[in-house]
Amino acid sequence: MNRNKKKQQITGKEEPAGISIFAQLKDRELKRENILICEGKYNVERLINADYEILSILCTPSMKEYFLSRSKNRFPILEKTKEEMCHILGFHFHRGVLAAARRPRIPGIAAFLSGSPHSSALALVPSLSEPENIGSIIRSARAFAFHGLITGPGCIDPFSRKAIRCSAGNIFSLPLAAYTDAHAAVTTLHDYGFTLIGTTPSPRVGSLDNFHFPDKCVFVIGHESGGLPPPWDSSCDVCLR
Repeated sequence: MNRNKKKQQITGKEEPAGISIFAQLKDRELKRENILICEGKYNVERLINADYEILSILCTPSMKEYFLSRSKNRFPILEKTKEEMCHILGFHFHRGVLAAARRPRIPGIAAFLSGSPHSSALALVPSLSEPENIGSIIRSARAFAFHGLITGPGCIDPFSRKAIRCSAGNIFSLPLAAYTDAHAAVTTLHDYGFTLIGTTPSPRVGSLDNFHFPDKCVFVIGHESGGLPPPWDSSCDVCLR
């Protein structure tokens, strides 16, 4: 079946170019397609203000003029009723607008630090499972003026639809890095002069309240149930609750 016929099947009529990006989102693996989907007016606004390649915006008639004025002809604005949007997306949708964009290339730690030599406060999440948690960490990192977030191979996708929503769009203004080898990551961060601060609920360690923070530090935040995984559990310079 050719591509035009597939588009036509979504709503029963010929569709404009770009509508297929949003088709059946509930059942798709967007990471494999190198696409992120952002939902809601204020999250889409933050995406527009960031340096991302936006592919298209899908919205209800009441939001069309607003996003036309914001687009400045850089990307198409596609208009559908709420009912049509629900049929296209494959689930009931209340927020009125979605945006599709290309995922950014996430550098390794060494490349990130070489390109951001003034970074002094970073968060690192080796393995989180819940999008709500990485979203709240992203919001907190932005609120406390952290310079970036580092994710490990066991971490949930920070560009999943739910993680973006839970970050309140702050993911688009927080620099990201990633690692694949934890031992190499520990070595690289120490070589760049960072103190690794492991976080723990244990009452047997010091508290954040009376800790004197070094000039360059990385907060290492463990898994929801398992805490800090190896080698982070033994490689952190200090642990705090």
